[in-house]
Amino acid sequence: MLDAELAGDVRAQTLTFKNIVRLERGDIQRLLRGVSPAILGIALKGAPGVVLETVRNNISDQNL
Repeated sequence: MLDAELAGDVRAQTLTFKNIVRLERGDIQRLLRGVSPAILGIALKGAPGVVLETVRNNISDQNL
């Protein structure tokens, strides 16, 4: 099944909020600089507490 294989490949290469807690602090900060606060707020709705804490600890004051 090509579709199942492709889906697996896409899943393996997709960065999710679950993955963000594994990134280095500097990488998280670079990633968050490119996201508008409004979009980030919507995207984080319902995210696990550890993800919210990681984002809060790495977001710059100008993005709050």
